[in-house]
Amino acid sequence: MLINLLEAESPEFKQFMSVFKQVVELAPENKRVVTDLVEVLALLLPDGKHLRTYVAKAVQNATELANRIAKENMFLRTYLAEVGMAADDRNSIDVPNSEQTGKVFMCTFPGLRRRIIDHEGKGRFVHIVRATVELESGYCAP
Repeated sequence: MLINLLEAESPEFKQFMSVFKQVVELAPENKRVVTDLVEVLALLLPDGKHLRTYVAKAVQNATELANRIAKENMFLRTYLAEVGMAADDRNSIDVPNSEQTGKVFMCTFPGLRRRIIDHEGKGRFVHIVRATVELESGYCAP
């Protein structure tokens, strides 16, 4: 069943993506979202005794987090490392494989930065989570 879920054309994948979009968009009807997620996850997990409890808590936490981020939107910004940028700014990017060299080939996870306003009213960004990247040497032949 897992393979069917991963195939983009499968009905299970489409159902999963539909439910995922509802959670991301902060669906007001959390009970329906929980029910839909439990149905999809029950296909993958044969022993789903406490599945509804876990899913309900996860949806509640995701909704609370999204609400907090939405409220903090004025101060929090996500960003992606641009393809081709120099990898010398290690304050804004994270390269998990320290042996890789070259420019940014692909951003694999966005970064998060917070806007700080000093006593003079000037703003600057402080990186909270660095964007995760892969460098050219990991994918391109020399």
